[in-house]
Amino acid sequence: MPLDFVGDAICLSGLTGTKLKCDVIGVYYSFWWNITSGGPKVGHRYPTAIVELNAATGEDYIEETRETVLGSAGHALELKVGEAPKKANLKVVLVEEHPACYAHLKNVIRRRWSGISVREAEGPITSNTSNVYLLNKSLDEALDAIRNLKLGNVLFFFDPLRGVKYTTIKSVASNRMRYLFQIRTEFIIFVFTSDWFLGRDDFSPLPSTSKKSSWSSDEEKTVSEADVLFGNTQWRNHILNDNPIKDKERMLIERSIG
Repeated sequence: MPLDFVGDAICLSGLTGTKLKCDVIGVYYSFWWNITSGGPKVGHRYPTAIVELNAATGEDYIEETRETVLGSAGHALELKVGEAPKKANLKVVLVEEHPACYAHLKNVIRRRWSGISVREAEGPITSNTSNVYLLNKSLDEALDAIRNLKLGNVLFFFDPLRGVKYTTIKSVASNRMRYLFQIRTEFIIFVFTSDWFLGRDDFSPLPSTSKKSSWSSDEEKTVSEADVLFGNTQWRNHILNDNPIKDKERMLIERSIG
């Protein structure tokens, strides 16, 4: 899917999609950090980290309203910089593999948060004292790079354009959680459910039948992409039907987290 930019903001649409998501994330990041850092009673001294695995540019351009808003990575940086002395033990790790998005992300940081040294943030992790880390790397490379960081309570946010691969979630989970019932790790996974059933641009919606012989070639590609999201094919009989879209959207989320 080609990416468009307005200034440094990635161009997206959806007041009830992207805009709402960004607003909710902005509130939740602050809420999460206030609790997991120990709160004001202990001076927020517990180590915490927000790891954005699809950081994009830090800004989103909403086509319907022609406005630029902070993306989730932007909200993470805003949290880090605001009342900075209290956020000394908060790490923000921004991973973005796409070279154009990464270049725009650095521009946004220089323009909005000039106190953050981009040079230090994307430099050697061992000599980084800012606790802001910029990684223009693949997932595996990024996980390897931050393996020795003391992240403390950590929140991983997966936010690809349509849906994350199940193998990606599994890779992060196995890297972070080495034994049963290990705590201090939280995942947020954003899935743009409407695209799967309404389509977008050159992306075909899912078919309304599980019979493969009835699928078009474009629908078959979409089903294959959904297989990657779920990590199996068992979801097909639950979602590929003629039930109302709202019911299928709910089922998609239930199957993806079940």
